[in-house]
Amino acid sequence: MLRELTESLKLQARHRRMTAKASQIGALCLALWVSACGPEEKSVPVDLRIGYNATATLESVEVRIYEYIHPQSRPSDFRVTSEPPISFIFPAAYYVNTQSIAGGPVARMDLAFDRKSWKPYAIAFPGRHRGEPPLSDSEDRERRLRFLHVSVHSNISPSGWVPGKSLETIQRFHQPVDEIGSFNGFKFYSYESPSDQAGQALAPIEFGGIDFNGNNTIVGIPEVADFENRFLHCFKLGRCKYFFLYDGRHVEVTINKSDLPIVTDLEAQLRKILDSHIDDSGR
Repeated sequence: MLRELTESLKLQARHRRMTAKASQIGALCLALWVSACGPEEKSVPVDLRIGYNATATLESVEVRIYEYIHPQSRPSDFRVTSEPPISFIFPAAYYVNTQSIAGGPVARMDLAFDRKSWKPYAIAFPGRHRGEPPLSDSEDRERRLRFLHVSVHSNISPSGWVPGKSLETIQRFHQPVDEIGSFNGFKFYSYESPSDQAGQALAPIEFGGIDFNGNNTIVGIPEVADFENRFLHCFKLGRCKYFFLYDGRHVEVTINKSDLPIVTDLEAQLRKILDSHIDDSGR
């Protein structure tokens, strides 16, 4: 009887040691698995609507732009990559949409500048009060020409630009697409879109032998290495959109056709402004 009891106690002790060992191994495996898999996937919902707004306040507002794992799944899938977002801190007066002014994560950050002074447009041209006389045609035109709109996109906010495949994409949806010349580092192509139907001829705006007011919709594809990852899209009736990459994000700039010869100078100035307002503390 004593012998059987002794053997039973030995078996129980051995079982306890094996259970403890298994628990240690399990904990180690779990730690290794968590380390290998990284942190739990994070979801950061953003408002995809664009509600334009403006304020003259100079209070600093931080805006964060994430990169999403499955951008085509919007708006139901807001999981983001494990990398930190790109963050900017601007005075609120620079922002021109409701989401940016409110701060926090946004699908895209919208900014507005006075083209001449680089001050916030909301300060250079404050909103008009009720009862004030309307602007003259020349004043209204001056304001419109000096308005410079800039959008910094996350990948969940499509800019309509596919780097390296711009011409291929346009040819897929428009025919014919005609090559019409080169200017300022770009090779230009023209195609007709419904918005190109003008009731009367527009005054020519010519650069490099290309009439940007008379060649329907025009797109510019970089033809030199220094212009890689840039794109121009000019509308016969209206202005042009210029695209470039900043820290992997698409930057979209609405410019006047008269600015086409100095578009790289505008980009350089915008890069300086973005650099001076980026928040590197969390990167």
